[in-house]
Amino acid sequence: MSFRYTPTYASWVTLAECFFSILTRKGLQQSVHRSNRELVRFLKEFVKQYNKTCGAYIWTKGPKKLKRIIELTKAYQVSLHTH
Repeated sequence: MSFRYTPTYASWVTLAECFFSILTRKGLQQSVHRSNRELVRFLKEFVKQYNKTCGAYIWTKGPKKLKRIIELTKAYQVSLHTH
């Protein structure tokens, strides 16, 4: 097991967070469920439909670029406190 640093306010780095964002925007915000059974049925149907159209996620920034962004952000924050 290995741990990875995820910058604060960078939930987009985690694919599970991306999926939950899609689920919220495209599904849950526009629906009302009167029981747990209804909600479960809705979620199963949403995932079934989503799987028909989703594709592989292609990272536009690799690990080196993400690491560089983190380094630049830290350097910028340090510079704010030294001036």
